[in-house]
Amino acid sequence: ALAPVRWETLRLDELERADSLDRLERLIERAWRAARANDPGAAGTEWMVRVVLRGATPLWKELRTEEDRDILAKELRQLLGALEVVVWTDGVHPVIPIEEHRVRQDVLGEALRLLESVRRGEESIDDLDPSELAGAPGEDPRQLQRYVRRLLDDADGELAARLLGDGESS
Repeated sequence: ALAPVRWETLRLDELERADSLDRLERLIERAWRAARANDPGAAGTEWMVRVVLRGATPLWKELRTEEDRDILAKELRQLLGALEVVVWTDGVHPVIPIEEHRVRQDVLGEALRLLESVRRGEESIDDLDPSELAGAPGEDPRQLQRYVRRLLDDADGELAARLLGDGESS
């Protein structure tokens, strides 16, 4: 906490309303201000910031190009007053109407229904071996279930994007 240079990781996963880089920058700036309100750092602290973007966004194509990520990082350095900003976008995908695809009678529909059943706790995940899950919290079955559900938070969107192909929604 007293280091002159500190790292901060901002994770944003509700990006559906970020339909322009300006709006995305405002979302990131709000997350930054909230983080600094909770931990302002010592006087004179300088920051290195990692921005991890995940989930559905209309900007998914732009965020997948190195040039656009570099432009965003440069603008965020100025906006946040950071020494350096790195933007990770591996988890972004197009906005897909999941409910329309969940009723399909194919692999995608079945996978989406299964994900929803696990998320609601209707399907058992008791057979999972915590040692086979990276980052699993331990042996407690309840903790394991919460962990797997957290992993599945946006799995349906990412799965649909992969099975449908880039940018398709029907």
